[in-house]
Amino acid sequence: LNGVLGYAQILKKDKTLTTQQQEGMAVIQRSGEYLLTLINDILDLSKVEANHIELVPTDCYFETFLQGMTELFQMRAEQKGIVFRYQALTPLPRVIRADETRLRQILINLLGNAVKFTQQGSVTFKVGLTQTPNAKRQTQTILFQVEDTGVGVAPEELEKIFLPFQQVGEQNYQAQGTGLGLAICKKLVELMGGELHVDSTLGQGSIFWMALDLPEASDVIPEPTNKPEIIGVENPPPTILVVDDKPDNRSILNHLLTPLGFKIVEACDGQEGVDKARQSQPAVILMDLVMPNMDGFEATRQIRKIPELKDVVVIAISASAFDFHQQQSIEAGCNDFIAKPFEMDTLLEKLQTHLPVKWIYDEPQTSFSATGKSIYSALWEGGTFHPPAMKGPSPEQAAILFELTQKGDIEEILLYAEKLEPAELKRFSIEIKELADEFQVSQIGEIAKYYRDA
Repeated sequence: LNGVLGYAQILKKDKTLTTQQQEGMAVIQRSGEYLLTLINDILDLSKVEANHIELVPTDCYFETFLQGMTELFQMRAEQKGIVFRYQALTPLPRVIRADETRLRQILINLLGNAVKFTQQGSVTFKVGLTQTPNAKRQTQTILFQVEDTGVGVAPEELEKIFLPFQQVGEQNYQAQGTGLGLAICKKLVELMGGELHVDSTLGQGSIFWMALDLPEASDVIPEPTNKPEIIGVENPPPTILVVDDKPDNRSILNHLLTPLGFKIVEACDGQEGVDKARQSQPAVILMDLVMPNMDGFEATRQIRKIPELKDVVVIAISASAFDFHQQQSIEAGCNDFIAKPFEMDTLLEKLQTHLPVKWIYDEPQTSFSATGKSIYSALWEGGTFHPPAMKGPSPEQAAILFELTQKGDIEEILLYAEKLEPAELKRFSIEIKELADEFQVSQIGEIAKYYRDA
């Protein structure tokens, strides 16, 4: 999968691809991501059952988090001709401390099931405080509830729905999933200190709910920033040593980093990695952990013993499924860790963290506002769109983009934005992709409508 998704990322950047080839690459990437999701589900279930999964709480903008979830499922519901409602039962905290990835995983599963099993009627997503902090209680309890008017579950099958690989109901619904989602959700909710409940009536619908203690965060966290596409690194280009026993994995990193200007040196196992590190004196070593002859843990320890390499940046890149392997890599002397398959942006962020690199961008950074937000986000106030001084699409192009927003297909929006021509639309394309990455489909729709009717 690292090879499939890695080369999908590389080939999607190829401007010479035809429309049909671009669509084919999008299918390859979506299929690979689906398979990755399936594998991750199985691994997650195994890790939870073996007590090898760890929560990683971070400060999370709660309103932005809920807005992204709501917009995603509003579009999916509209595609099916059903209603999706979001209801805040109480005033909600601005920032919470939670494992955002796991909380999103739970809610996507519950909301996805609700939309999937509802053919008419509605899905309602309710969120509210049930307990607030006081003199005796330092935290707050937040209720998450998903209601639908779908097919429901028979009483005798209710106990089965939380069992791994168990699917109930009609065969055509069973074909759309793996039977792992609710089992994982139940265990993750329990790991967070809560309990996942269900109340269902066959033919009338279901209600799933959970109450989680999620403290309000007092520190102000930085708003996410948007940047144009990185196309190079300023001279002098740093040398990066790639240590991996799999030729495909080395090839992917080579093809991702060489076009940016990095000098790449390759090694096929830990011992060769130590030797090549001594010879090439790299700025960064990207180290696989599981290799024959000498693994990445021992290679890193050996490198740290070489005086001229004791401060070299070593980033572990591994498909290891368990969290404790990440800790072991740090103990061996690695500075950071990236899980395979990885996103290009993640790799570049890690390099930015550990190296004094200056990126060359495809477009001037003035295409973003002083707050770090996309121009389109920054010029969206009070529900009214104020167009920036940049070239926008033709009415015909905008009409196609508007139709894609009505379908709620993020992948198709990204694909269409990527291939917009002429070249003067590059800045517009970047802005639309940034909004799509944040699930701001309704904003994209209003922007497209503005240019369509201009």
